Amino acid sequence: MMSSRVCIPDYEYKERIAKAAKMIREKGLDVMVVSSTESDYANARYFSGFWPLFERAGVAISASGDAALLVGPESAVFGRDFGKIDKIFVLKEFRESADPSYPELHADTFSDVFKAIGVSGKKLKIGLGSYVECTLPIYEG
Repeated sequence: MMSSRVCIPDYEYKERIAKAAKMIREKGLDVMVVSSTESDYANARYFSGFWPLFERAGVAISASGDAALLVGPESAVFGRDFGKIDKIFVLKEFRESADPSYPELHADTFSDVFKAIGVSGKKLKIGLGSYVECTLPIYEG
């Protein structure tokens, strides 16, 4: 007997981002960042449909409702294939815990991400939606 596969429709990810953006505005924030690990991937997957296999992943959501998927250097292709967010950024902060150097990598920065989703300014109010999964490199970034 074949069972049918249950999939979350793409529009639901957009609805989740819109609800988060409303909460971001209500809290007086400019942007919210959530992060995930390979063992606790729920945060990024909830908003993007993407889960990291051995690196970290994250999602940045602006108060206006624009969003970006944040992945490590080895997850860009996987993020494009499985993620439901069009804007994808490769940040060194989301690299695997072995901390490889990636000398050839021209990584994006959080400034690049924020600019792409319409967030600018010198003193941003950034909400951290998942501090337990947030590593020190992500926090410092």
